[in-house]
Amino acid sequence: MLPTESETHLRAAAGAMREGDPKRATKHVDAVLAAIPDHPGANRLRGAIHLHLGESALAVPYLRAAVAAGLDAPGVGVVTLAELGVALAQSGDAAGGIDALRDALKFSPGNTQIALALGQALLDNGEAAEAEPLLRRAVAAKPIVERAWLVLGRLLFEAHRDEEARETFTAITQRDPNHIPAIYNLALLDQRAGRYAEAAARFARCRGTLGPARALMLGWAQCLLELGQIDAALGLFRELLKVDRDAYAAALRTLTTASKGCFHNRGGELRAMLGLSDESGPDSTATSH
Repeated sequence: MLPTESETHLRAAAGAMREGDPKRATKHVDAVLAAIPDHPGANRLRGAIHLHLGESALAVPYLRAAVAAGLDAPGVGVVTLAELGVALAQSGDAAGGIDALRDALKFSPGNTQIALALGQALLDNGEAAEAEPLLRRAVAAKPIVERAWLVLGRLLFEAHRDEEARETFTAITQRDPNHIPAIYNLALLDQRAGRYAEAAARFARCRGTLGPARALMLGWAQCLLELGQIDAALGLFRELLKVDRDAYAAALRTLTTASKGCFHNRGGELRAMLGLSDESGPDSTATSH
């Protein structure tokens, strides 16, 4: 393959990614790799496509090959080293990912996205103290990097620094009143603070976007139970169990531990309340009644 042909393919692949078509992008990249397996730019782009699709483990060998060619190789650069760090961290190699991201940040100390990626990797690895200044640097960036605010809010929430977490998530909703991830996290803060009515209202706003996700439905139902709205809570449990039968134990635990829950009922009664037959238990097909 002539250099001009490979560059034409890679430009087409980059264009396809901008248009949201990774399948077409992959065809162009694979055409280059079939002829030139060690092409740095093609390996980098193939790895980036996998990373975009959430296939971190598949991205690693391509990104390693690109980085091995040198950061000054055409189509590589420090961003590729950062992408390798993210792929490693997301595929279970936290130490390798953090090392790669640290190296990338040394090459480009002012890069907000790399600082954010390193901060998130450190937080995911339980290293919140080192992550916080990196996340605050990303939060201070202009233009605003929204994901930085979410990750910082998560750090504060996990540290039980609830007022700071609330300020962080509220800052997001002030810019975008319909920002569902921020609204959901505010609901969690309300729930933890015992502000069940506010939490339930926020969980309800998230339902259309998040669907019957287990954590959402259990949290919302627990708030309704605390408010004494048992029938409404049971409706949420039934809706959840129709799509997630494995949530039975968590639903039962929530139902029987809430201060206004149904902890006096026997097992068969509880299964019936959750829309399950007494004979089949949690693996039955849930039906509302």
